[in-house]
Amino acid sequence: MNPHRKIAVTALLPLLFAVTIFGLFLVSYRYTSHTQGEERFIVYWAGMRSWLMSGTSPYSDETASYIQALTVRSGDVNARVTYPLYGGFIFLPFAAISSYALARALWMTLLGVALLMTLLLCLRQTGWRSSVGLLSFFILSSLLGYPSIHLLINGNATILAGLFLVAALEAIRSERDAFAGILLALATIQPLLVAVVLPFIIFWLFSQKRWLVLSWLAGLLVFLSVIGIFFIPDWVFQWFRNLLNYSDYMPPASPSAAFHQWWPGVGRQLGWGFSLIFVVSLLGEWWAARRRDFRWFLWTVGLTLVLAQWIGLPSGVENYAAFVLPTAIFAYASEQRGGKKAHWIISLILVVLFLGTWGIYFRVSTGQLRSALLFLLPLIMLILLYWVRWWAIRPPRLFVEEIRE
Repeated sequence: MNPHRKIAVTALLPLLFAVTIFGLFLVSYRYTSHTQGEERFIVYWAGMRSWLMSGTSPYSDETASYIQALTVRSGDVNARVTYPLYGGFIFLPFAAISSYALARALWMTLLGVALLMTLLLCLRQTGWRSSVGLLSFFILSSLLGYPSIHLLINGNATILAGLFLVAALEAIRSERDAFAGILLALATIQPLLVAVVLPFIIFWLFSQKRWLVLSWLAGLLVFLSVIGIFFIPDWVFQWFRNLLNYSDYMPPASPSAAFHQWWPGVGRQLGWGFSLIFVVSLLGEWWAARRRDFRWFLWTVGLTLVLAQWIGLPSGVENYAAFVLPTAIFAYASEQRGGKKAHWIISLILVVLFLGTWGIYFRVSTGQLRSALLFLLPLIMLILLYWVRWWAIRPPRLFVEEIRE
């Protein structure tokens, strides 16, 4: 590249990034100024604002009543704070803004940037370097897919937790162990996203003797929890009380609940049997991944994020923010297997995922939407991951193998 052109491009990129962020904020603010729906951000904002302005615990019934009075679904018993108190510290700057529309627009802008960074990190750690067109299509289809748009509009902090998780994986790959431990601790701001995958990561780190990551993870969690106790001595118990009620949020939220809704007589038992099969399968994959390299570890992380939806814990669209990782793993492994010939397969799958999730949203009722996404999207991701398993976990091809094609 011409040196002058390289300098111009380097100078223009930050400006383009700043203009994009400002444009995203303007669009978000115009939207939030005219729309207040069933967004999740109102729980974050109102919960911390109640604590900030009146000293009321964000987990209290009084705060829950305040939140419910602000939402369009007045009286919803599930409109309660379910994040740990140290996670709430992230929302404090937004809670200090009296204008809810402005606070929500700024939060949506932050989430949009976080989602883009998550996608770029997924490409980096999988090593997927394809054509500009295919990579652009992957990024755009992921950003504009139903799960991403749903989470952005709702202002769901799972996007931020997903960024922390993926960034932690990148830090583990590059052996920045202290930073990795910090990021893993921050990912727990949304406990249900990491409730299954974090134990596997800890198990793998233990098998690799990565003690520094584990030390920083445990140390920061203890430190943040103690800070929370300084402000609200019994916040952990209050938080657990609210968290236990989360399973009732927009049911069915698990295979057992879905099966029970379909077949009240035997559905719950069938659901637990269904979950048990995948728990055993997942534990087998965890054991196989111990002491393996990062590629095997990363594939197993992707599998865990998918199967976590089926092992009995509350699930939903909010957890699909991290599905960009298994999608990137599939795309990279497919191209590694088939070269440029695989581009049309990858493109087809991306189109199916994009149109399929939006098609489900527009074609089924609200009550059926959660059940459809609970089974269909993880099933597709599960098939894709096992389809490319061999190519995803084996070492990269030698240069001599590539030039033969």
